[in-house]
Amino acid sequence: MIFFEALYVLLSISLFIYLLIKPVHKIHGFSFALLINSVPLFFMPQFSGGEVRLMGVPLAYLPIMAAGIPFIISSRMFNRELVFLSSLMFSFIIYISVTSFWYPSLSTLPYYFGWIFNFVLLLCVANYFSKNPLSKFKQFSSVFVMVLCIACLLGILRYFLGISTDANFMPMMNRNGTVVFIVLCSPLLYFLRDNELIPTLVFWIYFIIFLSTIVLIGSRAGIISFVFAYSFMHFRPRVKSLKYLVGTFFVAALVIAFSGSERLSDRMISGYGSVTNFITVQEFEVGESDYKRFVLIEAAKQIISDNFWFGTGVGLTNYRRAFSESALYTDRDSKSHNFYLSYFAELGLIGFVLILSVFFAIYCLLSAKDPRLRFSKAIFLSIAVIMFMSEYILLPEIWFLFGVLAGVVLRLESVATVNYE
Repeated sequence: MIFFEALYVLLSISLFIYLLIKPVHKIHGFSFALLINSVPLFFMPQFSGGEVRLMGVPLAYLPIMAAGIPFIISSRMFNRELVFLSSLMFSFIIYISVTSFWYPSLSTLPYYFGWIFNFVLLLCVANYFSKNPLSKFKQFSSVFVMVLCIACLLGILRYFLGISTDANFMPMMNRNGTVVFIVLCSPLLYFLRDNELIPTLVFWIYFIIFLSTIVLIGSRAGIISFVFAYSFMHFRPRVKSLKYLVGTFFVAALVIAFSGSERLSDRMISGYGSVTNFITVQEFEVGESDYKRFVLIEAAKQIISDNFWFGTGVGLTNYRRAFSESALYTDRDSKSHNFYLSYFAELGLIGFVLILSVFFAIYCLLSAKDPRLRFSKAIFLSIAVIMFMSEYILLPEIWFLFGVLAGVVLRLESVATVNYE
């Protein structure tokens, strides 16, 4: 594992230095980071998430952070239009500074500084894109979506060659994190198509590749969130929009049907049974496919009850301490795979209201009146949906893209015309 730690540190430092020397390529830093996470490790099997960390930070995060730091160095963090959001973020950081270190542990620091890094990254990236021509966003989105498509094809190839048991194209990233990545970025296809940066045929090719990757990864959360994002984009009280919506579901159904992914089929069927159990308030039996997830959810609810106001403090160590004190449901002291439950448990009511206020402020910022930016709301809402089944909220690319979109909105509001430059 030392070899991979050294490799990632070397590649990340190299990317950081390159972006400092060639600042004109800074907007493509995250595309380079994606390539680093996928191409060099093409022939490597999937690694366990707990094994691939450096000082508590997942190795897959290092190139992404290296791509973000040049924005932090070269851009102002504070923007007059972002004062309210900045104030909420600052309040949240003060709050977790107080509540997270009652039981000091070095393992808490990566989570604590992860929030700070992502907040600063969003603000700096937003300020950068708000001060630059909107053509920068066109360049970024065109290259990034193309690179993501290449990475997805590599993941599909890994699966069919038998290198990996699924189509996860980032061996150092948990497959759930990879799915969040795809869901986050896929609505950018609408921006590219509507601005004639890609033809309609290429739009559907990208769509099929992204969906196929999620299917072959076997992610129920990914399928639900992906289809939700595209349904949101076509949800209009018009016949033409209804046709697009039906077409989207038809293509999605064909991809799933012809993928031959028994794993996904089994998980979708078991997921249906699990949802039925929840709705009808039935108990899960030991041995059922979603039993472990059920007991983790029950454990999270107990932790929330025992730490209602101030939470356990951020980080897995604090959560596990509270788990051992409060939850006797299972010996698997893990989180609930639900951002809303897990972070309510970590933050308590006060902190959870603060972080939801941050997200609401971001959503309001992304809710531009320009209909051509509807995709930005689709990105935000698809993340909100997938977080019911995931908790990868500290992925730096989420905050980077939120910052990009916020900067684009601010740029549109600052120019006299709404025409793209």
